[in-house]
Amino acid sequence: MRHSITVPESFRALGRWQLEGEAGRRWLSALRRIVAEHCARWGLVIDGRPMHGYNGLAVPVRRGDEPLVLKVGWPDRSVVEQGEGLRLWGGRGTVLLVDADLDSGALLLERLDSGRSLQDVPLEELLSSGGSCAGSPCPPPAGSVPPGAPPPHSMTGCAAGGTRPGGPSPYACSTSNWCDPGPRPRVLASPGVVERDGSPAEDDRVYVGNAGVDGPLDGGWLLGHFKPPSDVRHSEAVEIKWGLHKPGDERARWVTGENRTALLILISGRFRVELPGRSVLLAERGDYVVWGEGVDHSWLAEEESVVLTVRWPSVPGHRVT
Repeated sequence: MRHSITVPESFRALGRWQLEGEAGRRWLSALRRIVAEHCARWGLVIDGRPMHGYNGLAVPVRRGDEPLVLKVGWPDRSVVEQGEGLRLWGGRGTVLLVDADLDSGALLLERLDSGRSLQDVPLEELLSSGGSCAGSPCPPPAGSVPPGAPPPHSMTGCAAGGTRPGGPSPYACSTSNWCDPGPRPRVLASPGVVERDGSPAEDDRVYVGNAGVDGPLDGGWLLGHFKPPSDVRHSEAVEIKWGLHKPGDERARWVTGENRTALLILISGRFRVELPGRSVLLAERGDYVVWGEGVDHSWLAEEESVVLTVRWPSVPGHRVT
């Protein structure tokens, strides 16, 4: 029986493991063992190559004839919240949780049809349930959900594509009052298909997202030349980053031969920008610094910080790997 995986190099190369330090390196080294142990524990056979996002691996597996996914995520509080929330909602508007080992960050989930995107499902079919989640039964009625339970659209898989065989995805989530027939549905897996007020979007020239969710998927970058040409966030004129930095986080090496202009604004924390012959400390919300072409630079987060960076134009060749 096949229980072993190869951790993708693209996952190992993510900057977040550098931020996590030695704990991140130990966890990466233990991933193959964690997957193998849970395959043995739950009677699983690996059924495909691992996929990944920013926080964990999703490994296609089978238990007998049943296709499933073993998701192993960085074991922090968010994994516990995901597991508890998925167990509570029971597949109603979310992916179905089959089993969980929250201490290890392991979730066993139903496997959807990743070859069928919500973008290919007619809008009428998505909304045919009158505000419930894509044809899935409505979640528990008001009052039966414990206070503080995470909403389905905040949990694992809710922003993923794919459909259940024979029907739209349970990941098509409404924003609130799921069984209310009012026009509130929002399709998270297909930005731009449905607006927040329930009206159809005119085209794909509008993208609605969250910097805290979208940013970590691409090293903090929200907009720039590196996005696919068909994405409205693709731009060669400007690039924008929502940077989340832990204390002590610093750029691996100085940027030299700078051919862009940059604006960096402190949202929170304490952040230092190193410039030739000068060190600029951003310590108050809204502090900012601008530098132009030819100005080399580096940076250091003195405290946990959030910074917004705008650079123009957007050109390749500066990203540190």
